[in-house]
Amino acid sequence: MCNEAQTGKLSTRFATATSAGNNTGASTDSTGYYSLTSHQSNIILVAQFMGFQQEKQQLHCPLNSETKANFLLMIEFELLTA
Repeated sequence: MCNEAQTGKLSTRFATATSAGNNTGASTDSTGYYSLTSHQSNIILVAQFMGFQQEKQQLHCPLNSETKANFLLMIEFELLTA
């Protein structure tokens, strides 16, 4: 097991970064930064915000380390037809 702190920056304020497969997550602050702790050595970190495409990153952390993961969320376009 790993006591890992994931930190980083998302391109969108108040977006969420969660660890897939468990209930660990965090919201970004007003500048887009987040921090969360996981007890797994391999995780998939998911960043999302309404109106933007979800982004995933697979992370590996050595024991008692800090890993940084930055995300750039892209606007999700839907074609509306009348």
